[in-house]
Amino acid sequence: MLPVISVVIPLYNKEATVARALRSVLAQTFQEFEVVVVNDGSTDNGPQVVAGVGDARVRLVNQANAGVAAARNRGVAEARGEVVAFLDADDEWLPGFLEAVHEMVAAHPQSEMFATLYFKVGPDGQRRPAAVSSTDLTDYFRVAASSEPPINASCVAIRKRALEEVGGFPVGIKSGEDLLTWARLAARAPVAYHAESLSVFYRDGDEAVTGIPTRFPDAGDPVGRGLRELPQRKSVRDYRALWHKMRARVFLVWGERGPALGEVWRSLACKPWQPRLYPFLVLALLPVRWVRRLFAGGGG
Repeated sequence: MLPVISVVIPLYNKEATVARALRSVLAQTFQEFEVVVVNDGSTDNGPQVVAGVGDARVRLVNQANAGVAAARNRGVAEARGEVVAFLDADDEWLPGFLEAVHEMVAAHPQSEMFATLYFKVGPDGQRRPAAVSSTDLTDYFRVAASSEPPINASCVAIRKRALEEVGGFPVGIKSGEDLLTWARLAARAPVAYHAESLSVFYRDGDEAVTGIPTRFPDAGDPVGRGLRELPQRKSVRDYRALWHKMRARVFLVWGERGPALGEVWRSLACKPWQPRLYPFLVLALLPVRWVRRLFAGGGG
C-alpha cells in the first residue's frame, strides 16, 4: 500500500539531532507515512543512527555530498506519496503535525502547499512562537513581506506533482533556495495554513548567537532573478524589497559597501517608502566593526 504522506529528511552531519527528528515523526498521531532520509555524504555517524531506528517505514538513501537542495530533490524523487512533508534533521514536529497536513490536503484541494505555524528555539533553549503577522496565506507574499517567514523547511508539505512542475529546489544556491521554492509555489495556488504551532525550528550556530550572517550572498542573485520572474503584483514587489534589504544587510556586515548600496537601491525600486531602509545609506559609510556591532545588537 502506498503511503499517504512521504516525509523527506535531508541529513548531513547531524548525528546529535537526527534521532530526535525521527522520534518526532514516529510519534505522529497520523501514521500513514513513509520516511526517506537522504544521507548527503555525511562524515559522522548520523546514517548509522538512522539505520538503527528499526522501523520499516524509514528508508536511508545515500548520495555523495551535493547540498541540501539536491538532497531534498533526491528525497522527492524517491517519495512514493502524493504529498511530501519536509523536516530538517536538527528540527522536530509536535505529534499533530502530519494530522494537520492530512486534514488541510483534504479540505483544500486547490492548494499545493500546506504549512503550520512553528516555534523557534534559540541558543538559550527557550521555545518561542514565530512572529507571523497572519495565518491567512491567501496572499503568501503579503504575509511573508511583513513578518517572520510564515514557512520554513520543517513546517511545510507540498504536492509532489507541483514541486516537480516548478523544478524542485534550485541547486547551487547557498542562501534562499527554499524561499524561492515557496514563492514559486505560492504564485501558483493559495497556501493552506494551520494556525497552531506544530513544528519546532532550532536556531543554532554562530549566526544565531552573534546575529552576524555567516554566508556570503550568492553572486548574480539567482533568488532575486527568480522572484522577478513571478507575476509582479504589489505584494510580490514588497517581498522582493525585503529580499534585497536582507542582501544589503549581509553585504554591509561583510564590508561590501558597493554591493550593499546596490541592494538598497533595488529594494527601494520595489518599494520606495521604507523608513527603516534609509539608514542603510549611512551605515555604508561607517567602519565594518561598528556595523557589525549594530546588527549584532538587533538593529536592521
